[in-house]
Amino acid sequence: ATVVLGIAAAGCLLALIPNKRAKSLPKPLQHFRRWWREGCWRLLELSMKGPLAKLLVLLGRRGSLGRLASRCQAPTVFRTKVVSCTEAHVSFEPRLPLNVFHEEEYLLSWRKVGEDWQERPLNKEHRCEVAQGSKKLKYLVKGLPDGATIECRVACFNAHGKSPWTEEAKITTLREPSEAGGGLGPLQQCEADDAVSSGVGQGSYTWGQTKSEVSIRIPVAKARKAKDVVIKAMPTRIELRLKASEELPE
Repeated sequence: ATVVLGIAAAGCLLALIPNKRAKSLPKPLQHFRRWWREGCWRLLELSMKGPLAKLLVLLGRRGSLGRLASRCQAPTVFRTKVVSCTEAHVSFEPRLPLNVFHEEEYLLSWRKVGEDWQERPLNKEHRCEVAQGSKKLKYLVKGLPDGATIECRVACFNAHGKSPWTEEAKITTLREPSEAGGGLGPLQQCEADDAVSSGVGQGSYTWGQTKSEVSIRIPVAKARKAKDVVIKAMPTRIELRLKASEELPE
């Protein structure tokens, strides 16, 4: 028993040595220190997964009314992706501290450029999806206006208050076709000075559609000649045709 206690005491003392100073230790002591620290950390992880540990954490969180949690930090790796005319995916990675009593919820804020911000609380367990193989949380935003430029941001909050917002991310939702079949919208990365006006303003595209055909008009640079292209969905292929020449590309 005395030998075991001595080894445990030596392991604890070695584990407390900072990493920079530990590099000067003899190789056997460095290996023992690394093995001891990894073993202690693994033992702690296993013990925190037991029912008794979970009950203690739950009682601590509820009994302290969230005051045992750490202060929130703004999430990182905030990404947005358009899914449809009125939906978009947002994903972010929480910055969680090493505090078993820490808990936080999230707040999504979005607006159409030039309008007021709208906020929506996100509950991690019920409204967010955990991305497979990572710590990222994903959420599907619904009810966005179609064909609009949207600014999004996210923050987290708990009993200590709210974190700063993430950097704003901009997305442009897809546009719903008009009743006549078609519509217009902005071009991405289109220089207005190099674009040719197509009757709806520079830097815009138009499209029309029927049950079997889709026609698109896109402004091109002044040095190029505009051509009408018809895209036709066939049973086994998609047909791309120059409207003026009626030629089929290879």
